[in-house]
Amino acid sequence: MHFPDNIYQKYMKQKRNNRSGRIAKILIISISSLIGFTIGLLQVLTYELPDPSVLENYQPSLPTNIYDKDNRLITSFYIEMREIVNLSQIPDNLKYATLAIEDKRFYSHWGIDPIRIVNLYGLTL
Repeated sequence: MHFPDNIYQKYMKQKRNNRSGRIAKILIISISSLIGFTIGLLQVLTYELPDPSVLENYQPSLPTNIYDKDNRLITSFYIEMREIVNLSQIPDNLKYATLAIEDKRFYSHWGIDPIRIVNLYGLTL
């Protein structure tokens, strides 16, 4: 069967428009779904995080010490055994060991490690 050229050209143009329209719709739906999923995931993950102002004024629970009349320690009562130290009192090797375990690329990113986020995103699914 032979179609006149102008009918065939109209048909092919409509077919191309349909295909590109379908691809655009799929792309828009996919991107919207990904954005929605990411926002939902962030909401779930940040739901139980404390207010930053609480973290700025953090007061750890310290032990209650009981002394005798000669100022000798008799006993301590505590829920968590903590002792406040300055950062300068922590050995450098402990700082480096903590960074090696927690964030190997600590000195090479700007505070947010995108590689680690993608890795954690894959682990939470």
